[in-house]
Amino acid sequence: MNLQDIKITRENLPLVIDIMPDKFHELKTVVGEEAALNLFQRHGGENMPIGLNKTEQGKKLYAELVESIGNKAAEKFTEAFAARSRNFYVSNCLKAKIRLRNMVIKKDFDEITNGGIPSPRAVNNLAVKYGLSARAVWIILKT
Repeated sequence: MNLQDIKITRENLPLVIDIMPDKFHELKTVVGEEAALNLFQRHGGENMPIGLNKTEQGKKLYAELVESIGNKAAEKFTEAFAARSRNFYVSNCLKAKIRLRNMVIKKDFDEITNGGIPSPRAVNNLAVKYGLSARAVWIILKT
C-alpha cells in the first residue's frame, strides 16, 4: 500500500484536520466538507484551472468541476475563486496521508504482535507491505 491508496474521508478527517492545508479549510467553508473532500481526492496535486462556463473550454472545465463536486458546489466554487485566480492549487495532503498511514501501521503492528509474531518479523512484514524500510517502520512505531 502506498500513499496514493490512502483516502481522506469524512470518517478519518477528524484525525488529520489539524494538518490539512489552508486551501482545504477555505474550500470547505465555501462548498462544504463533502465537496471539498471530493475535490481533494480527485484532483490532489493539481493546479486546477477554473472554468467560467462561458467559452467552450470554460464549459469543459466547469463540467469537470461539476462531475467532481456537484453543480451547487461548482457554482459556489467558481463564484468564490474565479475572480481571484485562473487556477486553484489542490494539495495532495501528503502530511495527512502520512499520518493516516502511520496510524494503520501501528494498528497492524499491534494486531500482528498480539497474534504471537515477534516484533522484528512483524516490522519486516510491515516494511514490505507498505514499501518502507524496516528502520522507517521502527521510527513510525516509536513516534
